[in-house]
Amino acid sequence: MLNPLDIRKHEFTRSWRGYDRDEVHALLDAIAKEFETLTRQHRELADRLREVEHTATRYHQSEKTLQDAALTLQQAMEEKRRSTELEAGSMLHEARERIAEETRAGNAQIAAIRAELQALEDTRARFYLRFQNLLREQADLLESMMLPPAGDAEASKGY
Repeated sequence: MLNPLDIRKHEFTRSWRGYDRDEVHALLDAIAKEFETLTRQHRELADRLREVEHTATRYHQSEKTLQDAALTLQQAMEEKRRSTELEAGSMLHEARERIAEETRAGNAQIAAIRAELQALEDTRARFYLRFQNLLREQADLLESMMLPPAGDAEASKGY
């Protein structure tokens, strides 16, 4: 394969009217063939470079698309996390309010039951007191019935 230095250093032999035509034509043919080869290689390399650049562009576009998708996914996940945190906070607040309300209702029921129990205990105490008074009255009545009448006591002394 010829290179530019070979072409520059090539010495043509002198002939009667100048350089040898056959030698010049042979060199020109060799240069032309080499130039054709180089031109074809250049064209092939240029085509290959365009293909590689096109492929690189596609890869860059794919990379950008993936980066955008990743960013969108990250933003969606962050939004979902915030939404979930808000929902959890709301549910926790509602649960605390329900617990407080049920505690108040339970305390009210306990107070009502305690009041009812106190009323029942008061009623029982009154019942026992009345029953005790009734028993005393009945005992007094029985006692008075067992004593001889005042007139009978004097009559039985005179017999």
